[in-house]
This record gives sequence, C-alpha cells and structure tokens, in this order.
Amino acid sequence: MKDVLKVVYDIEKIKKLTPPQELAIKAGLLEKENLVVSSPTASGKTLIGLLACVNWILNFGKKALYVVPLKAIANEKYEEFSKKYNKLFKVGISTGDYDSPGEELKKYDLIILTIEKLDSLIRHNCSWIKEVGCIVFDEIHLLNDPSRGPTLEILITKVRKIINPQIIALSATISNADEIAKWLEAKLVISNYRPVELKKGIYYSKEIKFEDKSTKRIISSYKDDIAALIDFIVNKEKKQIIVFVKSRKSAESLAKKLQNITNKCLKEADKMILRKISRDLLKVLEIPTKLDENLSELVKKSIAFHHAGLLGKTRKIIENSFRKGYIKVICATPTLAMGVNMPSTYVLIRDLKRYDPWLGSVFIPIMEVHQCLGRAGRPKYDKIGYGLLFARHEKEVEDLFERYIFSPPEKIESKLVNEVALRMHVLALIVERFIRNDDDIEDFFSQTFFGFKRDSFEIYPLVKKVIDDMIKWKLIKFDGLNYYPTIVGKRVAELYIDPLSAHYLIEGISNMEKIGVNEVNILDLIIRTTEIPPLNVKYSEYENIERFIDSVEESLLLKVPERWTFDFEYYVAKFKVLLVLLDWINEKTEREICDRYNITPGELFAYITNAEWITYSLRELYKILGKSTNHLNFITKFMYRIRKGVKEELLELVGIPNIGRVRARKLYNHGIKNIKDIKKAPLYKLQKILGEITGKKVKEFVEKL
Repeated sequence: MKDVLKVVYDIEKIKKLTPPQELAIKAGLLEKENLVVSSPTASGKTLIGLLACVNWILNFGKKALYVVPLKAIANEKYEEFSKKYNKLFKVGISTGDYDSPGEELKKYDLIILTIEKLDSLIRHNCSWIKEVGCIVFDEIHLLNDPSRGPTLEILITKVRKIINPQIIALSATISNADEIAKWLEAKLVISNYRPVELKKGIYYSKEIKFEDKSTKRIISSYKDDIAALIDFIVNKEKKQIIVFVKSRKSAESLAKKLQNITNKCLKEADKMILRKISRDLLKVLEIPTKLDENLSELVKKSIAFHHAGLLGKTRKIIENSFRKGYIKVICATPTLAMGVNMPSTYVLIRDLKRYDPWLGSVFIPIMEVHQCLGRAGRPKYDKIGYGLLFARHEKEVEDLFERYIFSPPEKIESKLVNEVALRMHVLALIVERFIRNDDDIEDFFSQTFFGFKRDSFEIYPLVKKVIDDMIKWKLIKFDGLNYYPTIVGKRVAELYIDPLSAHYLIEGISNMEKIGVNEVNILDLIIRTTEIPPLNVKYSEYENIERFIDSVEESLLLKVPERWTFDFEYYVAKFKVLLVLLDWINEKTEREICDRYNITPGELFAYITNAEWITYSLRELYKILGKSTNHLNFITKFMYRIRKGVKEELLELVGIPNIGRVRARKLYNHGIKNIKDIKKAPLYKLQKILGEITGKKVKEFVEKL
C-alpha cells in the first residue's frame, strides 16, 4: 500500500492538512467511506476529493472520476490535476459530444467530467465504467438547482446501483448536509475553517457595519456610495473587488460608470499591459462585436464586466487578468460565483433582488449570497476578506443582517418533480433497464433524494404520465407487463435530447417526403425543440416576424399555431431565433447579428451550439426513419453550415485548418473555391489574401493532402 498522504504532500508541496481535510481522513476518506464534506470556499475540499481519487488509483488499481457542473470548472481542474499528477497517472477530461460511448477515455486513470457527460457515458454503456472505484461530486448543493439538480440526482442514484463506488460529495456550507449524508449512506464532515478570515457586513452611506459590530468608514471625495467604495478600495487600499449585480445590462452600465475611478490608480507599465489585454479581447472573434469593443475599452482602465453573454474565451481572458491583478474591478452577475476559482479581497453584492417572471421582484436566495460572499479573501495574499451587502436605505441595514448574515442557507430540496427532466431521464432509465415495469418505478425513485425525503409514490403519477406520452410518441412499447424502448426511443436517449423534441423532429421527418427540405423549414424544425429557448421580441419586431411566417408557412414541416393565441406569441419569440440562425448560415457577421437582434456573442454561440446538436440529432433520426438520400445529404451539409456559419459553397474551404468563414469568403471571391484551387494557386497569392503566415500554413497543409 502506498502512503497516499506522503505522495500528495510531495506533489502539492504542503506540510499539513487543513482542518476539514484532517476531519475527512479521520472519517474514513482513505478507508473507502462515503463522505459529504460541507465547508467554506478555499477550505481545501478539492484536495479531499483528490486524496480519495489517488488512493483508488495507486492502491486499488481502479479509475476515479471527478464530476463538476460546468465546462469551465472542468477545464480548470484538468489543467491543475494534469500539471501536478501526470507523472504519477494519466489524467483525462471529457465535457462534450453526448453521442459517444467514450471508449477513448479507457486509457485514463483520473477523468474529469461534467454531470451531463457522465450521464451520457452511462446511457452509451461505456465499457470501463465498472473499473471506477471512486466518484467525486463537486458542488453537490446543485441538487437544489431546477435545471441541473434532476440530472445530478438521477445520475448519483444510477451509479450507486451500477457500481456502488465510494462517493465524495463536496459543497459549500448547507443547512441539511446531514440529510444528504444519510441519503448517500455517508459520513458527514462539517467545518467552518477558512484559510482567510471572512468579515461579512452591510455597506450603507459610506460606512461598513460588520457582523461583529465593528465599523469601517469609507473616505472618498465621491458622493455616490458605490463610487466611493470603489475609489477607497482601488486607489487607497490598492485592493481588488468583485461587484455582483442582478443582470448583464447592470454589469455593463456599472463598469462604464466606474471606469474613470479605476483609471486613476494606473501607472504607465500597468497601462501597457492592459492595452495588450484589450487587443487580445478584440481578437477573439474575426470581427468584434460592440460588446467586445466596449469591454476592450473598459479593460484599458482596469475594470471589466463578466456575464454569460460573453464568449468563453473572453471570460477566460478577464478571469486570468483579474487573478494576476491587472484588472482591479469586475462587475459580474452571480453566475461568476458558481464558476471558476477567482477570489478577491472585497466582494460587494449590490443587487439583492432580481426579477422573476412569475413573482416579480424577489430577494435572491441566502445560499446564492453565501456563494458570492465566499469569493472574498485571496489565500496567500490576504489575511482578511470582506464580503459586503449594499443597503439602499438605513432601515434595510438591519433587515439584511437578519435575512442574510445571521440566517443559515436554505435547505437543499429535490427538484425531480419536473416534467421536462423526467421525460429525458425516464426514457433513459427504461433504455438502460433500470425500469422494466411499474414495480421498478417505485424501486428506483425510492432510492433518489426525492424518495429519501418524501414518499416516492408522490412522483409515480408524473412518471406514468411521461411514460404514456412516450408510448404515444412510439419511443416506448408496453406489453401489458413490461416497458421496452423502441429502436427510435433508444437512439433518442443516446442523443441526450428531450423526448418531446424528438417527437417534433420525427413528425417533421414524416412530412419531408411530401413537402421537401429547405433552409427555413429545417431551421423551423430546430426551433420547435425545447432545447432552443425563445428570444425577447420587441413590439417593433413582432409585425415583421409575423409577416415572414406568413410568407413561408406553406413550406414548413410542422403546423404554425393559431394566431392571437399564447402559443403563437411564444412561436414568434422562437421564430426570432430562426432569423438569427438564418443570418448566421448566410454569412452575416457576428456584429451584424448581435446588433440586429439585440443579443450577445455568448447567446449567439449558445444558439449555434444547440442548433448544431439538434440538427445532428435530426440527421441521426432521419437515418432510422427517412427515405431520401438527398434529404439526408441536405441535413448533413446543413449541420456543417450551422457549425461554420457559411453558405454551402464554402464548406470545403472552411474544413481547412486556419480558414474560418471570413477567410473562406475572401478566397472564394478571389476565385479560389476548393482545395484543388489552393494547390494550383501560387503562394504569394494566398499570402496576399490571407496574410503571410496564414497563407503559408494553408499552402503547406493542402500540399500534404
């Protein structure tokens, strides 16, 4: 048996464990005990998970999985783990392509996965899953999240039934960690340890009142409270701050408002570095959008905004620049608190309410506030981190202390009673034979967190309803005793799409032979799926969209909802997405599209990614159900057009490395239309069109073909 602690001590270059790490060891971390670890941000939870993984790999010859909620976190963990542990064992990562059995991952010992990717691998019956001895579930409190929670809950229940691995569930402080531990038959490790002390307080009228009743006066010439605080932190204390606000627009407008304050602290050397970062931000897209340009200008003054509307590469540049201290202030939406590791000396939550479409203006959850405040305090740099809430009037100061500072976070509750989630997972459970009959429904759901907390029979009627729907859609068969997936149903489960979406696609396929296929009716089929959310439609846009629908209605593969109904209004909001995608495949620039439809680059590429996956799924279902080779070829080419954002004539060119949609169009317009033409073209001509370096790379690539 190898001394895992010594191995990890040497690699991590640490001399002793943190209190929660010591508690985990005593609780049986290295003796295969399941553990639920609840402790603050930066208390060493990741190393607890790693210790369990290293133990299984080195001492038992088993694989270990590290499961995280977001791709960005997965990439961060992979970079960290592979850099440190690749000499000891093989570290792998997989976060995309839900239609793959993942056999290429068999060669790795420690594999970092997203929740959905692991679920997808199980659906594809990957051969190496039974070689797994340990699974770490990071951010276990996401069980409480309506969108991600059901998948996480079903996934944990499945892996316990398949392989019953050692489970290490990690979370920030939660109120009912004991219930999660009982559900997982795990030992509970609770610690309040933080390497950097966190002082929580309320900021009002240029004064911070802390929970220990001490105060801190903010001295600044600025009259506005937020401006005064930023001035004090950045220019007087020379520290960094993250300000959390309620929306993307708020993040952008606040950063713009504060830019001249942060600019005051910069030396010429700082400005040179920031100008370089600013230029890098403008290179993320071939033609930057207004949002990119606005962000680039702000970064020159050491301030940035951060939200899901930015592209992943853009967010990463901002995050790295903040970590290195070049950017002093980030104005962000709360999604940043759930993402990558990015601590700051100060954290301020300016907006404690957000708009809910059903309830109006509501207070944000306590757990979310604690997640945001937990970012305060940089290990190795700060002795104290300051987590502040902003009060808008004096009476609110005490209210905020009671609501957030002195109150425990909400209990984690199962979010499994969600029809969309149940459709996806019940179909998969039938395909995987976890559910064969009605008795199995009761058996499986009794082992979920929902079943642990409540009578699983409460969920039975909803499960039966989604099963009945899927029988009607011919995804499931019932012989009077047992449920069986159809060939189509099995494929839908593997494709990881909503069975209702599959129903729409199948209905569209059945009409293709009669109506035919074209750009608009394929896009219309794509936007009908539940995976494509609607866009907000302005009053001025509605009439034009309706007119477009009228002009193409007869060629569509599915019926348009009746006018003057809620369904039609919803369809118009979906159809706006169709217009976005139509412009994309017809080579409108990202800037033109974002300006025309009032969307962000992040939103645009989320729609492109989802649309490509739905088109891939349509192609796979057409292979089973369709008849025309021409239609299949059209759908296949259409999928690549969505991926690349080009007309069909450019598909061969954009398949060449270093040639994107803009360069491909330049080549085509100069009479170079395919690989054969590139081979014929003299190098100087390619370099004149593409630039010296790119032209040479392209020429060298095609010469090898």
